[in-house]
Amino acid sequence: MLFSSVKEKMKFENVYFSVLKRLIPQYEYYEIETSFGNVNIIDVNANKNLPVVVAIHGIRGAGPLFLKNLLALESQCRIIIVDNFEELSLNYSNALNGENFEHGQWVFEILARLDVKDVTLMGISVGAISVLNTLSYDARKIKAAILYSPGGLTVKWGSIKFRWRLKKSIGLNANLVWNEKTKLLVQDLITDSDRISFDYLEYLINRFNFTLPNMVRMDREMASGISTPVYLVVAKNDPLFSSKHILSTAKSIIPNLKRAVVLKGEKHFMGNNQLPGLLHQLIHEISKLKE
Repeated sequence: MLFSSVKEKMKFENVYFSVLKRLIPQYEYYEIETSFGNVNIIDVNANKNLPVVVAIHGIRGAGPLFLKNLLALESQCRIIIVDNFEELSLNYSNALNGENFEHGQWVFEILARLDVKDVTLMGISVGAISVLNTLSYDARKIKAAILYSPGGLTVKWGSIKFRWRLKKSIGLNANLVWNEKTKLLVQDLITDSDRISFDYLEYLINRFNFTLPNMVRMDREMASGISTPVYLVVAKNDPLFSSKHILSTAKSIIPNLKRAVVLKGEKHFMGNNQLPGLLHQLIHEISKLKE
């Protein structure tokens, strides 16, 4: 993301790392180089010999916002979160083309730089587009994939009412403003409306442009080449992406869909009631997969 001044960048960094420290005291943060630009990495359990989960997060946020759900795996996995390009993160990048293999090339370069293998690659929200693209491009370093509240499998909103409210809140200036209506929108998205998420989103919404997300759907021909086991976790009450259409699309275009789970009562940002136990189950199942 480009900042208008050094002061603005420093303030964003302060908020970013403050949220990280509130979530987890011990982590490594570093930068790696790709042909598309430098990428920032949050690495938990970097020095431990544990199964590796690499997560690509979704839109209008950065790694700290999405780390919360993954900390349930801290005792059994090395957790690596990649700050996605073109989002509210510290990355500087060229735009990636979602209609070809650029996302896949980008992620493959990241995995190569990290020197990891037998990875569980997780796509959160529209981060799933990068994961699906990678599975089509080159999946040699990937043991399995988990798509969590995934974009890229439907162009249908989960809630027309939510879309209408979001569009109305953005208004003519294509910007959200933090107010009571915006708080209600955030509550529609987050199952557990915790203080950390609210503080972070309030800062982001007040400082940066928020526009309606583009709905992109994975190309059927590209998906047909996926042989890696894929696990799907969908929120029943996701207002962004229709859970019904995600399931039907996934079943029709992903050849090796191992398991699809719909969590009732969950929203786009899932809570810590059902998800942690499910992630433990999925990681255990993946550990039993043959090489």
